[in-house]
Amino acid sequence: MSDFQKNSSNFEDLCLKIVKKLLGNSLNKIKKTQPSKDGGYDIDATIKYKNKQYSVLFECKLRGKNVNLRDIAANVIIAYNNCTDSLVFMINQYFTPQLEEQLLRFRDSSQLNIKVLIGSDIENVIQNNNIPVSTELAELLKDNNKSRKNKHISSLVLNTDSENICKQIIEKPQVNSDNKESDFIAQVYSNELNRAVSLLKNNKSFIVQGYIGMGKSAFVRKILNTVDCMCIRLNADVCQNQEQVILHLIRNIWGLPDNSFLGMFEEDDIDYITRTINDNYSMETCKFIKYILNQTSLSIKIEANYILCEYLVCIMKRHYPKTKYVVYFDNFHSANQEVNDFFVYLINLFSEKDIPCIIEYDLSEYDLQKQNLMAYNKIINKYAIIDIATLTEEQAKTWFIQELNITEKTANQIVKRVGTRFYNIKFISQNLKRRMHTPNFEKAMELLDMLTPNDLSDITSQIINSCKKKDKKLFYLLKMLNCRIPIDLCSYLNLSYSSLLKEGIIVREDRYIFVSNEFVKQAVMKETSDLVNEQNISELILDFCTHNPGKYKDVIIYGLFYAGKLEEATKEIDLLIKELGQKRNFTLMLEFIELAITISENNKNAHALSNYLIKKLEVYAIIKSLMLDKARLTLDHLQTLVNSGQLDLLDESYSELAICYFKGTIALKDYAFSDDLLNEHYKYFKNCIDGLMKDNPDDYLGKVCSNYAIYIKETKGNSAALEVFGAALKALPNSQTLYIEHLSHLACISLSYEPQKSYEYYSKIIEKVNNSQTFYCFPFHEYGDKAMCKVLLKEVNKAVSHSDLDIKYAESHGVFDEVGRILNIKGCAFLLADKVSEAVKCFKEATEIMEYSGYKHYSWRSKLNYVNYFITSGNKEELIKMLYDAYSIFKSGLITKVQNLIESCDDFISSREYLVLLVVGKCSQLLFDTKASQRADYISAEKIADEFRFPDKIKKHYLKTINQLINHHEQLELKSIYIYNGDIFIIG
Repeated sequence: MSDFQKNSSNFEDLCLKIVKKLLGNSLNKIKKTQPSKDGGYDIDATIKYKNKQYSVLFECKLRGKNVNLRDIAANVIIAYNNCTDSLVFMINQYFTPQLEEQLLRFRDSSQLNIKVLIGSDIENVIQNNNIPVSTELAELLKDNNKSRKNKHISSLVLNTDSENICKQIIEKPQVNSDNKESDFIAQVYSNELNRAVSLLKNNKSFIVQGYIGMGKSAFVRKILNTVDCMCIRLNADVCQNQEQVILHLIRNIWGLPDNSFLGMFEEDDIDYITRTINDNYSMETCKFIKYILNQTSLSIKIEANYILCEYLVCIMKRHYPKTKYVVYFDNFHSANQEVNDFFVYLINLFSEKDIPCIIEYDLSEYDLQKQNLMAYNKIINKYAIIDIATLTEEQAKTWFIQELNITEKTANQIVKRVGTRFYNIKFISQNLKRRMHTPNFEKAMELLDMLTPNDLSDITSQIINSCKKKDKKLFYLLKMLNCRIPIDLCSYLNLSYSSLLKEGIIVREDRYIFVSNEFVKQAVMKETSDLVNEQNISELILDFCTHNPGKYKDVIIYGLFYAGKLEEATKEIDLLIKELGQKRNFTLMLEFIELAITISENNKNAHALSNYLIKKLEVYAIIKSLMLDKARLTLDHLQTLVNSGQLDLLDESYSELAICYFKGTIALKDYAFSDDLLNEHYKYFKNCIDGLMKDNPDDYLGKVCSNYAIYIKETKGNSAALEVFGAALKALPNSQTLYIEHLSHLACISLSYEPQKSYEYYSKIIEKVNNSQTFYCFPFHEYGDKAMCKVLLKEVNKAVSHSDLDIKYAESHGVFDEVGRILNIKGCAFLLADKVSEAVKCFKEATEIMEYSGYKHYSWRSKLNYVNYFITSGNKEELIKMLYDAYSIFKSGLITKVQNLIESCDDFISSREYLVLLVVGKCSQLLFDTKASQRADYISAEKIADEFRFPDKIKKHYLKTINQLINHHEQLELKSIYIYNGDIFIIG
């Protein structure tokens, strides 16, 4: 045991005496905590400052060498989670510049104040206050570094000679917030600023919107500097997946400057952190936090998102008495498909818990801009909107006069050429300042005459051309690394990027630099290639990666690609694609699949090309983008490759099978299964059951057979589909797709007469999916199906509880189409509890959500429920429109199925489709009078019976039952599990 270890207990006792002496009457209470992971003791104190109580933790460190970051990082996290206001390290050593930088980043990243009491000052306190200390310990406290006197005194050091000890410990140093851009925008938009500040003070979220380059970011900066708050910023431009967003939020509230800090903890640190957190949070929360600290990633569990997000809300609320949090969603318009609806969930979650959010949104102006309209539509009616418009000419002139000290006449000439977009006038004023110590405005006007007033692409090109001359290598790196450069690589190559930051060309986020917007990206990627420069830079990139093994997998791929080492690049891509899939980072996954496609085309490798095109389609299917043009173009690309004759027989047959599956999946969603596509599916199914096709590569044969069975279900009914599933499973017993879809079909068939059996089937599906190696999709739909079973079992409380949990699962993954469907199920549960007004609220919200999500396949259900149960109270025209929309969707998708059900041996009158048409018929009778028959949206029971070609017997039953539904005094003869209190509810 070293002298330092032997004296650690004495040092802790000494620290306790020093703290009591320094704080004096300000000290309310003080105690030593239990031994920590390193065998030492913390001192937990409560002090009074400006009539408030503050919690301060003192951590004692007696070391024979310099304290490093790992010694203190766990304490910072624990202090934050315990709602400590300040953390004071009492150490016998000074600290290295590296540790100082890291501690300052910790302090500036969180609400926690951090101070350090160093050995030389501890000595001074001992001497000035005659505190007894052993000779051995006194020797260990001596600072033997003679050069220390020449070093600067860090703002972290606690000055024990000062009388304001409490102030130093409690109050964090104020950051200089002078910013002439923000100040100018605040003057221009003073009314909007006052409104925004008032909203924040009242914990209300709001949207700051306007065209790009109007000064929205400067406006938000001014708001945040005006209100006493701790801001957590999420930049949608660089948030690629949900895991990244959650990790960003967690490390930000903990005060960790970037994600690299999450991976620095050893097992005893992690146990220490989670053991302490466990005092205030559930075991599940601690389990997921422990996983993050071990793996620097999220656990692949459906409940991980919502449990961690609830932890975030809880910890922010616990700090609320002293720290007000604001979450700033910057560039919300740029959020990709993986995070856009997740952002909506977070905004709603924080706002509901009185944690205000600021959402910055660029309105559409240029084709190049990203437009996250669907997510925007989900929040636009919920939160206040503050519009930031173009400056007036007078306001723009004022800026130039202040900045350049010029006459109003000259300022007017500049504005006529430049326009009034704030981004443009800011750049021009900076440019003119640099060029003209004694301004020559004739030359300046020549330069400005080349600009189009207010045009952003023009000004962006000017800025980039200006910067490229001195930062050429940086621009090559931006292009080669797809506009994403590790800061470590810049340091390794001695590249400065400060001027690009100042010009707004790049932003710095999480140890990377990124381009600031799509205009910059387009300009960078258009840069003419220089093969010699690219080759030289690729060698530097690879050298950097050699010195950072395993750390920058995306960077090494681009380095290999530009070095011409395409085979090695492809191997690295395959490994990274697999890893990205596990992390559900589908945006980056698509980026590298696209690169692999480029390599395959360059190498004329048709085999690899077909495989990567199929992988790309698989990702589109996972992120529900198969309906989009980019997915259809990929499908066309694969079809063209098949038709070209470049593939061997095996690859050709595999590709054709995949094409059939994807086309079938799209057709089922579109309700547009053509005869040719049906024949192709039937051919595969027939070859499969006849034993002519036995291979099932990647389960595509099983998927095609499953699609065929679903089509048969939609057109010919359950019994016919059951035969298809049975035959296909007999031929392909190991097909997971067929197994799951067959179980789902059995559950669907059982719903009407044995919902408990259906519940068991859905539970089996969930178990199968959760235990499989396929990590891409969570079984959101089946969790909703279980709630539906509880409704049909009339177990109302369980149905509502199941629904609430399912909504948490779906919402916390941004899967809002499923949220809408489950809300409809929850509404039906409320009907059975005779809470009709609660049910109607659910139906309305479900409809709105599914309208935004484009989830037509299920939206007609909630629409019909809303019309049916709000028919006596709602706006008649609104209800008519909703009824017509629901009926049109149902008819276009299911008329063939209904007609086949009528013709088949299945009992059509007991089917759910018949019940749906009864609701439409009933509501049409109540909403339309006899004069309405000329309306384009007119519906009647007679018209429905004719359009669906009801035989006379069914038509007679149909019209009679509608009358019974309308006239409640008549006995309703129809019996169904979907009828309650004499009316029908639509669930599915």
